[in-house]
Amino acid sequence: MAGISTRQLELFNKFYSQYRSEADEFIDKYGAEAPKVMYGRAMKLAKNSLDKENKQKIKEMIKKSLTGPVEEEINSAEFVQTRKPVEEKDINKEKQLDELVKKVMSKLKQ
Repeated sequence: MAGISTRQLELFNKFYSQYRSEADEFIDKYGAEAPKVMYGRAMKLAKNSLDKENKQKIKEMIKKSLTGPVEEEINSAEFVQTRKPVEEKDINKEKQLDELVKKVMSKLKQ
């Protein structure tokens, strides 16, 4: 089974073994196609369960990052003193970049 993670394979084996214990019902309903149906249903259920797990992990990570303590405070007086002044060449580069973006956007609209 190439292309699936170990966790998905674990879930598949769990669901497939549950379906095998109910094999008689599948055979009655699907006949000779019962093993294919059990395999397909177990794989789909494993994939969906893994997707739910991953979404839950992402939600927890986002929540943790949003509610966690601020790691670094910015001292505004120190920031103002240590920042380097904007140079003329930096302004010119930004203007050139803005012009380039406008040209590209106009070409895309055509």
